[in-house]
Amino acid sequence: MCTNFMIPLDEEKQFVVTARTMDFGQPMDCVLCMIPRGESFPLIPPDHAYRWTNTYGFVAMTAMISIGELHIDAPYYTDGLNEKGVSAALLWLPGTIYSSPSQTTPNLYMADLISLVLGMAADVGDAVTLLRSVNVIDFPFLRDVDYPPLHLIVCDANGDSVVVEFLDGAMEVTPCDNGVMTNAPEYSWHLLNLLNYENLSVYNSPQEHWGQEINGSGMLGLPGDATPPSRFVRITCMLDTIFPPADTQEAIGLASQLTQTVTVPYGTIASVNEQDEEIMADFTQWNVVRDHVNRIYYVATPFNPTLQRINLAELDFSASKRTCIPIVQAAWFNDITNQFPTT
Repeated sequence: MCTNFMIPLDEEKQFVVTARTMDFGQPMDCVLCMIPRGESFPLIPPDHAYRWTNTYGFVAMTAMISIGELHIDAPYYTDGLNEKGVSAALLWLPGTIYSSPSQTTPNLYMADLISLVLGMAADVGDAVTLLRSVNVIDFPFLRDVDYPPLHLIVCDANGDSVVVEFLDGAMEVTPCDNGVMTNAPEYSWHLLNLLNYENLSVYNSPQEHWGQEINGSGMLGLPGDATPPSRFVRITCMLDTIFPPADTQEAIGLASQLTQTVTVPYGTIASVNEQDEEIMADFTQWNVVRDHVNRIYYVATPFNPTLQRINLAELDFSASKRTCIPIVQAAWFNDITNQFPTT
C-alpha cells in the first residue's frame, strides 16, 4: 500500500515536486542512504547479469532483504532522487509476474531497479531506454518471504513521468501525466475507473440545508477509504482541482498536505495472519517529498511530521563509500515560545 503523485506544474516548470507515502504491514526499519558515483552494481548478480558502474550519485530510502541461499543481507532501495533530478519509486502490485531468466538479454533482479535508474538515468527517456535493455526477473531465493510484486514510477526535472509494470512476464511502460500511482489493479484499470468519477466538482450543490449550501457537497461521493482504487481516485481528483502553487515552497507544502489525504494512520487497517493469528496492520511508515529542480529530498515519519531536508547539491558524491543515516530524527517540533514574553 503506497501512493505516489506529482504537484501540477507551473507554465515555466520553475518547480517540479512529487511525493510518495510508504505503507506496509510490518516495520521496515528503513534508513536513508547516500550512494556516491562510481559504485559497482548489482550487489547480487544473477546469471548473465547486467552490470554497471553508476554515473550519478543519489539518495535513497533503504530496507534490507535477506538472501537465503547466499546467507547475506543486501540493501534494497525503495525510493530515491538522483543528482540530475530523477526520482524512482517502487510500490506494491499484487499480480506482478516478472520475466523468466534469459540467456541472451542481460538479467536484472527487480530489487535493483531503483539503483539502475537513479545511478544511470538523467531523465525519463534515459530510464526507459535502460529498462528496455534488461530482462527484469525475481529473486528465486528470498529467505522467509515470497518475492515482492512491484511496479515502478519514474519522474524527472522536466515534469515527465512513466509507470513501469511487469504483467504476464512482460514489461509495460505507460506515460503518466500526473505521477499518480497506487497499487492493484494494474495502472490501465485505474485510468478506466476514473471515468466513474468524472462528474465530481469542487463546487457546492445549490441545494441548501440548515440555511446555507453544504460546503464540500460538490465532492460528495469522493471515496475516502484506504484501498488502492480509492486512493488513486481521491488523489487524482484533488490534483485536478487544487489551486496551483505560486512557488516551490507552496508546492512542497501542498505536497505535504496531499500526502495526509492518502496516509494510513497507525491501527486503522488490520488483517489476521491465519497461521499464527498475528494481527498485521498496514500503516504509513514514511513520506517523502521530492524537489526535482533544486535536487532536494524531504523525509517525514508518521510520529514526526517535521520535514527532514537533504540537499543533493551539497552532498559529496565523490565520497568513497555509501553512507546511511536513520530516518527517525529527534527534533519533531520547532519551539517558538521565546517569540512571546516569557517568565
